[in-house]
Amino acid sequence: MSNPYQGVMFRVKATVLDGGAGGCRVGHRSGQTWLMQGVPPGICSFAFNAMFPAYWTLRFGGSDPAEENPDQMHVTCSGMGCGARFLIERISDEEADRLQAEAELISLDDLARSIPVGLSRRIR
Repeated sequence: MSNPYQGVMFRVKATVLDGGAGGCRVGHRSGQTWLMQGVPPGICSFAFNAMFPAYWTLRFGGSDPAEENPDQMHVTCSGMGCGARFLIERISDEEADRLQAEAELISLDDLARSIPVGLSRRIR
């Protein structure tokens, strides 16, 4: 069976532009990047919540008329006192495949170490 969304759904990544002034509970760092396919491991839930509308818009071919580049959208984390800024952008299949390969190298131990003290460490 063929994919009815082929050619309609685009690959999208998120990049941290500014990790916020120490208010991020996860401690995202500038340059950190995720391939957006569901909720990326290790991402702050507040940040993902802020990114989701931009991710969905770009994924299905939309754009923000306020942005200079129609393949990009900027968002700010909604977490209280955070202010981390992110760039959400459509990417090529080649870049998406590279990001996916990098993500597959992350072990559960690596992921567990990325969770800040005070947050749940339950990972299966």
